[in-house]
Amino acid sequence: MYAPYGPFFASIPELVPTEIAGEITAYINSSGALRGFFGTWLIGVADARGGIDRGGFLSMAGALLLAGLVPKVSSALSAVRISQA
Repeated sequence: MYAPYGPFFASIPELVPTEIAGEITAYINSSGALRGFFGTWLIGVADARGGIDRGGFLSMAGALLLAGLVPKVSSALSAVRISQA
């Protein structure tokens, strides 16, 4: 489960300027920790408000659908911009 993290964090200093590599690594780590906390918290809120477990599952399904649609819409919009140029 944690196997891809090593190469990911090792590639960060190669992709950003060396004087800010530490800050960027800390930002990525911190934002991941916050997403882990708030994602779980939001699922709990959805379950508590709905009164059944369906609220949490529906919110996760909606987030997955949104995560799948964002790249598709983004690539379609950039293709339209390129064809208009």
